[in-house]
This record gives sequence, C-alpha cells and structure tokens, in this order.
Amino acid sequence: MGNLVISPPWENGRVEEGEVLVHLDPCVVFGTGYHPTTRTCLKALWEIYQKERPKKVLDLGTGSGILALAAAKWGAEKVLAIDCNELAVETALRNVSYNGESQRIEVRMGKAEGFIEEEADLVCANIHLQVIESLLKKRAFFKKRWFILSGIFEKDAKKIERRLIQRSVEIVQRVQEKNWLTLVGLNRKGKLN
Repeated sequence: MGNLVISPPWENGRVEEGEVLVHLDPCVVFGTGYHPTTRTCLKALWEIYQKERPKKVLDLGTGSGILALAAAKWGAEKVLAIDCNELAVETALRNVSYNGESQRIEVRMGKAEGFIEEEADLVCANIHLQVIESLLKKRAFFKKRWFILSGIFEKDAKKIERRLIQRSVEIVQRVQEKNWLTLVGLNRKGKLN
C-alpha cells in the first residue's frame, strides 16, 4: 500500500523515514485497508502518484475515507469524498479530522452519480458494479484523466473494459486479488487540472 502506515487513532503509530501515517478508525463501515478491493485501489492510487500528481480527486463510495486520505497524503490538493451511507459519511469525516486533512478533503453525502459532474483529474470508485455501470453512462465520467474502478468481480470485468475502451480510455493496469478486479484507466485526452 505504498508508503502508508495505517494505525488506529488511539495508538501512536510509528513510521520510518519516507513513510506516511494515516490514523484510521473504520468503525463498522467499509474501508479498513484489508479488503482486496481496498488494497488494490491503494496500490493503483500509489502507482498513479508515482507517475503524475492528480490535484483533484473524486472518491466515490468513500466508506471510511481511506482512499481519500491516501490521495491527500500522496499529493492531491483537493479530494471530494462521497458516500450514500450516513454512517460512512460520519466515519469518513471523523477520519479526515483525525488526520488533519479537513482543508483538502471534503466529505459529502449522496449518490455517486450525482457527483460525477464535479471537476477531477482522477475518479476512484470502489463501489457496486451497478453504480459503476451507471457512471459509465455519464458523459462527464469520460472527461476525467485517470480512473480506478473496483468492486468488480473478474467475470464482469470484460464488459466494463469494453465500455471504457470504446470511449478511448486505455486500460493501463488490471490488479486482481482473489475474485476481485481493479481496473486502472487513463484518458490521454484528459488534462491534469
């Protein structure tokens, strides 16, 4: 997971030189960092930040806020973290506060589809397949430069890949763990803000 060290906020996490500490209390919501989809999203996000520095990130289905926090720690200037679950929003807000990232990360409640129009260099959606399919129907989705799509079972990936490729999105990475697949797409026509 790149150089992240995840520690509960009630412990003094220790980091070595070059590591970044993230205090995380997932409460009962998704996003501890240990689920295959979260791990592969973190890996993909880290690799993107080794190539480019997306300044504006849209985290759809933020859960605990772990991906939003990672993006901010790795260089995003502004992250909009969305979840339709009230407990997830409360948990993400608390985690953002624990990490002192309230200036860079905004957490809002709502459906992913309602926020896809927001300006972003990178959209990260670790979310249900039906929501991903719905996002792929939106023109604004394809104005982003980078895409990390997860929560996809291997059997459903080809259909999603075809839809991305039809819209000139290059699949630059497929990260699989168990039956889960994370797709990383790049729209070379999309510019970094």
